[in-house]
Amino acid sequence: RGTGGKWVGEQLLNHLYYHQESAFVIEGSSLRSARATRDAYACARLGSCLHLTILRHPVDRVISRYWFEGRWGLFKKPEAGSEISFSDWLRQKRQIHAGHRNERLWSVTSELYTKTLAGVVVDKNLQLSFVHLETAKEWLEAAFPLITEWLSTPHTARALGRRLCFATDGSGKPPIHVPKRRAAGGHTATRPASWLPEQADLDLLWSDNRHDLQLYDYATKLVAGRFADASLGQLPDTPPTASASKYREWLAD
Repeated sequence: RGTGGKWVGEQLLNHLYYHQESAFVIEGSSLRSARATRDAYACARLGSCLHLTILRHPVDRVISRYWFEGRWGLFKKPEAGSEISFSDWLRQKRQIHAGHRNERLWSVTSELYTKTLAGVVVDKNLQLSFVHLETAKEWLEAAFPLITEWLSTPHTARALGRRLCFATDGSGKPPIHVPKRRAAGGHTATRPASWLPEQADLDLLWSDNRHDLQLYDYATKLVAGRFADASLGQLPDTPPTASASKYREWLAD
């Protein structure tokens, strides 16, 4: 959730395939969930499936969730002066999901990618490890990973066009225009340009997502290698993964 899957599904895949017959979406649950298992069997019956897996900078994704649906709570009507601060929202989510005991990962703020792709069942004793991270990397190696920050690049358009058999124009432009958005904000119009999260909140998120940050870093290198095309130039830089402080400096620019 919060990586651009809705755009890819509605603006691309829905124009290429009959959704109910040939496109399956796993969102907000691990690959060990009942839904994921049913879809895996359906793929087996079809003969083969292309596993599109989209990753966004993990901390960026969490901040986006807050601005997209967190300030007043999901499905609640916005009321001036009643919004929840990012710090309070983050701590509420961490407390809520500390009690989860299944495969559901709908609004987690920690290690979403590793938990999803490693197929974990969450319980109070779960401790993610190097093994879970390597399992998630193996999934990405076998899949067709995409990077949210690069969805609107000609590199991604050309790679998807070749894999899914649709044409791009001579410049490799995406078939559908994606307006450039300021990073880390689902609804950029509602996020003040001067807003920055507290360093303490970023430090907390950095600690909570240490495996996902490694996985995202790995995925960007993997995708950059696969999508490399000298005629299109270099792919844009992605948000920093080295430290929370460097990421905060990047947000402030």
